[in-house]
Amino acid sequence: MNLAFIAIRYDLVGGTERDLYELTRQLAQRGHRVTIYCGQVRTQAPSGVDLVRIPSPGFGRIALLWSVAVRGPRLAFAGGHEIVYSFARCVKQDVVRCGGGLHCTYLEDIKALHSPLKRLARSLSLYHRLMLWIERRQYSANNFRQITAISRTVQTEVQAVFQHSDDRFSIIYDGVDLERFKVGADESTGLREKYDIPDNAKVLVFVGKGFERKGLASLLKAMALLPDESVRLMIVGADQDSNTYRVMAQSIGIAGRVHFVGVQKKVEKFYHVADLLVLPSRQEAFGNVVLEAMACGTPAIVSRVSGASEVLTGTLEQGILETHDDENELKTIIAKMLEPELLDTCRVEAASVAQGFSLEKNVREIEAQCEALIQEG
Repeated sequence: MNLAFIAIRYDLVGGTERDLYELTRQLAQRGHRVTIYCGQVRTQAPSGVDLVRIPSPGFGRIALLWSVAVRGPRLAFAGGHEIVYSFARCVKQDVVRCGGGLHCTYLEDIKALHSPLKRLARSLSLYHRLMLWIERRQYSANNFRQITAISRTVQTEVQAVFQHSDDRFSIIYDGVDLERFKVGADESTGLREKYDIPDNAKVLVFVGKGFERKGLASLLKAMALLPDESVRLMIVGADQDSNTYRVMAQSIGIAGRVHFVGVQKKVEKFYHVADLLVLPSRQEAFGNVVLEAMACGTPAIVSRVSGASEVLTGTLEQGILETHDDENELKTIIAKMLEPELLDTCRVEAASVAQGFSLEKNVREIEAQCEALIQEG
């Protein structure tokens, strides 16, 4: 097959970016011709993958967003590819991969967190208005053939806004690199010493960017309520408002138990040192970090609105937070999940569940999807 993918950036940092890199690498290894059209290139393409830089009319995120959304499809459809697959917001494509939920839903959800002045500023923002315009075009019935939803949660969200029928969707869960993320590959030596974490302290890990959307405020408040004051929290990732959360941790008296470690290339080290991954997101299409942690034998606590909650089965269901911003409920779940007997059971089940979500399975499903669309003509 001759396949084109459109993306904001080609990179190894970020969940969507790593997904695209591994997908295109494996498709090329399987003999397909693969071309990436992207606005930013931050890593070298693997063998067999061609990179085309989408020219931008200027600098900044608005110019980047517009060029990928509008110029990207023009270049890709002019390239004679059999399938044009978007990993970004684009005005036209054959397949839309909805890997982050809808922007309109996100903006509506966070209104309650902001002052009237900030809500007004967002409504007037050229960036957000452009995002919404592109989104409406992207999900217009004539501008795609199929939507890849990375969870049932995503499909439900899209259908609530755009009313597309079930047959316009394929649910394809993301995969995890089971060679990189695995039990028994502990590379966390020295982390406790580096961050002055006692050997007997339980450790929670939060991984991601977009702290507001991923519910870090709720997690910090829950930390302050935990009966066991020795529990530590490691925050892996970066956010433009990181200092706001540092101030919050200080104000509620837990600054000494919270470690902001920034972006980490070897995030698996933090899964191995942690007892639980905690991700109380307000909106989360899936959350690849959940599969990564589980593959390392680290159980997860996620909110019900997260797509990853769909794969928490058996005992792991006890890690589902019904109300994403209820710090009392979150505190109770954390305390229960840290009980030694339950934690040991969940470690085994987490690793077992993750085995069913390999990268290879994800690649095979997308490959089959593209082949079916080509046969349909």
